[in-house]
Amino acid sequence: MMRPRDYISRSWLLSFVKTKTGRASITASIVFILLILISAVWPSGSRGEYISGLGAPKGRLHLLVPATSSNADLCKLMLSAQILGYPAPVLINYGAEENPDPYVQHLAKVETLLTYMHSIKSNSSYSEDLVLILDGYDIWLQLPADVLVRRYFEANRRADDRVIAAYGQAKALEYDMRQTILFGPDKLCWPTDYSRPACWAVPEVQLDDYAFGPGTSGGDELFDQPRWLNSGTVIGPAQDLIDLFQATLDEIHSNYVTNSDQYYFAEIFGRQEYARLSRDADLMAHYKGLRYKEEIGNPDAVLERTNADIARIRTEYYVGIDYNSTMFQTMAFYKQSLTWMRPVDSWAKPGELHSASRYSNQLPLDLSLSLPPYHALGDNKTSWAEQELHYNAITGHMPVAVHYTPPEKDYRTIWWDRIWLYRRAEELRNATIRHRKNQNEVVIHHQPINGILWVNSETEELKRHRKAGDSGADSDTEGWVDWDTLCKNSEEHLYGVPEKDYRHPWNTTDTENSSSEGLTNADVFVDLLTSPHANDTHS
Repeated sequence: MMRPRDYISRSWLLSFVKTKTGRASITASIVFILLILISAVWPSGSRGEYISGLGAPKGRLHLLVPATSSNADLCKLMLSAQILGYPAPVLINYGAEENPDPYVQHLAKVETLLTYMHSIKSNSSYSEDLVLILDGYDIWLQLPADVLVRRYFEANRRADDRVIAAYGQAKALEYDMRQTILFGPDKLCWPTDYSRPACWAVPEVQLDDYAFGPGTSGGDELFDQPRWLNSGTVIGPAQDLIDLFQATLDEIHSNYVTNSDQYYFAEIFGRQEYARLSRDADLMAHYKGLRYKEEIGNPDAVLERTNADIARIRTEYYVGIDYNSTMFQTMAFYKQSLTWMRPVDSWAKPGELHSASRYSNQLPLDLSLSLPPYHALGDNKTSWAEQELHYNAITGHMPVAVHYTPPEKDYRTIWWDRIWLYRRAEELRNATIRHRKNQNEVVIHHQPINGILWVNSETEELKRHRKAGDSGADSDTEGWVDWDTLCKNSEEHLYGVPEKDYRHPWNTTDTENSSSEGLTNADVFVDLLTSPHANDTHS
């Protein structure tokens, strides 16, 4: 029942609203409140997107790139990172002379990255520091930074669910089994020795048993599952990476056996997974019974499986692998499963969805949430679905970064003009510089991701150069290094197409005795897929 004073108040309000003065006052009040809210969430930059993460804690994304010098391949990484909204890279060990002693060289890579991560100062304005480390000379980025961050958290969530399914929630909590660090995948355990826990104890991949055809996991690397760690790409929280890199550095000091930092990271990962298996006898027996290349087809082969020494040492470093290549796609032994596709070209009639090909390439939701690819040029209509993107036909994912591991390094040149940003790369780079000039800080996405509003990490010196309209990189040895110093001499390779004969991996004799006239895109693609390997090394 309405009380008298409520009725009087309501009657007075209705009478007031009916007057011209009342309507004007209410309208002005609403407009005033809206202006306050808009000013609170609108960024200081000129990109035109608003920040809806009002009140959310902030986190920083760092990009670290080991590179002692610059060349066109480093500049391709820098160019793609700048256009796609990543932080200006910090070049690690830049300008240092490469030591001829492999031991010193691999030690330096781990040690200098560790030293720099120790220098990342905690800041009360930021609740998280997420660090992305990419090899400098064989990686491109094709998708925006916000997609990387979304996929990082989604991959960790799925990995944690798998651990709970395998070991139970009680053990997962008791032994702190979780994932915060992600490496790129590899289809070869390198250096190869399947008696090592780093090779046999690591988890099986969550792909179909016949994902690569009838020969899947039959001993041929082309058809093996991507179970193993590649150290050229890694992402994780700063403190967790510090702990991992310190353990790896200690491993190099105490047990140096090969010239590969990947070996030592894999050893740490192998011990972690061995320790987890030790909590479940059935799982341990299953993994020790799996057969590998030297054993398949040989029933008399002795399954030699070394046990890891895990007594009285820390084994859990929260390490995992991006098995589905949602973030990191390595090329080695994967080339025949990769292509370039436009999502807009992949469709099926509503009545045929039940029979549509499993290889249909739909635009991922996380990419549809990103700003359009050419927004820096004022084009908000052209969508990601219209761009030709690198696509893994086995996992069905378009990776964020493509890692041209041996023996496929030639594709850094062969495929450069296939990446979507190539056609207007110079325009996009210059437009990005202009748009970032007036921003107080560069926000990766206007909405929080995993409850955090992510921004690009930058030093005061980097911020000063950005606001002045400069572009380039920071370095741990020399400070700011501008674009012209790093990449001016390489711009012809970034913005111009090399000669066709150089782009296609046929030999000189074949080129002279044949004509490329009449070749279709399919012909060229088949030629690329059947080209000989550049070399047989792996790193």
